[in-house]
Amino acid sequence: MSLANWVRLGGVAAAFGGAVFGVINAIYLLLFALPASNWAARAIIGFALDLFGVLVAVLFFVALAGLYALLGRRSGLGLFGPLLAGASAVASASYVVFSIAYVAYKAFLSPDQTGPPPNLIFPEVTFDRVEDAFLAGGLLLLGAAVVRARALRAWSILPVVLCAMTLLSFLLQTLFGPAGWGWAAFLALVALQGSGWILLGAVLWMRAADHEAGSASAGLRAHGGSAGPA
Repeated sequence: MSLANWVRLGGVAAAFGGAVFGVINAIYLLLFALPASNWAARAIIGFALDLFGVLVAVLFFVALAGLYALLGRRSGLGLFGPLLAGASAVASASYVVFSIAYVAYKAFLSPDQTGPPPNLIFPEVTFDRVEDAFLAGGLLLLGAAVVRARALRAWSILPVVLCAMTLLSFLLQTLFGPAGWGWAAFLALVALQGSGWILLGAVLWMRAADHEAGSASAGLRAHGGSAGPA
């Protein structure tokens, strides 16, 4: 696959991942509207959201890999940047394991519906925070290289902004819980994050087209030079 197609794939992944990210977090809020007694529906919907969360993490990894491809040798990061982003996708896969454990506990081990024990809740929250930290790290490393190389032109600061929003979400959730800092603020931050990833996808797509056009022009110049008189 050509470099331009890698960048274009990263753009599609960023845009799609941002859209799914916004939708699953909006549905997450709707879960709290369900009666507490309706634990089965909560568990099933929550498990489905966890699966889509893994998809989002993988899409974000592909997006950062596309950004790294755009940077090429200018990044100075080697494989460290995309590997760090990939660690986010691996950490997010833990959601599936903890969701299965949660559903099994509620269905078979908690007839009084008391909820999962602390030894299940703590690892789930921990992995959630680790995932955010790894994603923010990948964005920060690649974002610094993008700003230095102006790889996204006028939008070169965008990955750093996404990093800041991810860290803000990490901080607020750590201090106040999933939405203990206010549903309106939660929705606003989720909308900003999702929109930021969609915008990054659009910019990557345009930069892939620019790179392709530039490569074609360079090839024509090279061909013309070699075909000219000595």
